[in-house]
Amino acid sequence: MRSQKILSLLSIVILFLFAGCEDTPTSANQDARVIFRFDLSNRQSAPAKSAMTGFIDNIEVEVNGPDMKTIRNQMEIQDKSAYLEMKVDKGPDREFIVTGWSNGDQILRAVKRQDIRNDQEHVDMELPSAEFDVNLTEGPAPLWVDFSYRYPDYGPVITNINWDLGDGNMESGDAVNHEYYEPGSYTIRLTVEDQAGSMFTRIMPDFIIVKFSPVTADFWTDVSSGDAPLTVYFYDNSDPGSGNIVNWSWDFGDYGSGDNYSNVQNPTHTYQFPGWYTVTLTVDGSNGNTDTRTGTDYINVTDPPSADFYASPASGSAPLTVSFTDNSYPGTNGSISSYYWEFGDGYTDSGSNPTHTYQNPGAYSVSLTIYTTDGKSSTQTLNSYISVN
Repeated sequence: MRSQKILSLLSIVILFLFAGCEDTPTSANQDARVIFRFDLSNRQSAPAKSAMTGFIDNIEVEVNGPDMKTIRNQMEIQDKSAYLEMKVDKGPDREFIVTGWSNGDQILRAVKRQDIRNDQEHVDMELPSAEFDVNLTEGPAPLWVDFSYRYPDYGPVITNINWDLGDGNMESGDAVNHEYYEPGSYTIRLTVEDQAGSMFTRIMPDFIIVKFSPVTADFWTDVSSGDAPLTVYFYDNSDPGSGNIVNWSWDFGDYGSGDNYSNVQNPTHTYQFPGWYTVTLTVDGSNGNTDTRTGTDYINVTDPPSADFYASPASGSAPLTVSFTDNSYPGTNGSISSYYWEFGDGYTDSGSNPTHTYQNPGAYSVSLTIYTTDGKSSTQTLNSYISVN
């Protein structure tokens, strides 16, 4: 009986010793290495015009709560992709809120929920597309630029599109038309938000280049031809470029007239004599440049037609037969197309050199009107020209 008790006690000791010699189970590893992958591509069938590169100064990640962890001080973007990593406790349905800053401005925000169960996990943080097109990127001031957002082919619905145009102007919407007035380089910032709560700002440094625009001289007139004396109104039509026009110098081309020059912006000038005249306008811009426009043979001043005649004989006894001879000048640009004579006794004629017989004594006034092929006319009247005794 006693031996049985000793044997039972010995068995308990042995079992205890064996139990104490077994390894104590270790707890499973609770940390996972999480690699965040950022997709900055435009997600369109057509390739983007340029790769997006740059630096994000600071990245912060919030994991399932208010505690904010700084992952690293800087993340580099290369060819529309970026990566960063951190250690995260394993668990189901972990929420990651990633925010990023560049030069003190928040430029990205991405939200993702994912199970973290393995020792290494990849979390793809999809950001909204921030691709856009422009009609041009450089030109002289003032420069009109049309901006248009390139909607992605897939992904969450885009809810907000905001533009910082670099000259202090902010716009919203998928299409923006903007005029740059001053020369310089302008950085464009396009901020896009989607329905999932993600946000991304695309920064394009010195994207719009507005060049200096010089002054350009130009003018027009109310008439460019006519009979002397011809009064012409001149109108300045110059482009001031990037500045203002500070001086106008006109040369009307009729040297010797005494008032051939003017410094008025929109002058008036009268040409006294027939001829072709070259007009020159020189303008000075506030930016220091000068331009000249020359209108060669711009003004054509013509001679008008002038009716003239003489008669033989101009006096005599009734009945008096008189021969009239046309001595008219048709003007610079035409020829005489028709005549109209009035002999003063109620009779008329349309010949160029008519003959007329006065039957009764008296003093008769004679009138000749000529008509020219350029649509003009002239009349000469000689009072009491024919004397019949």
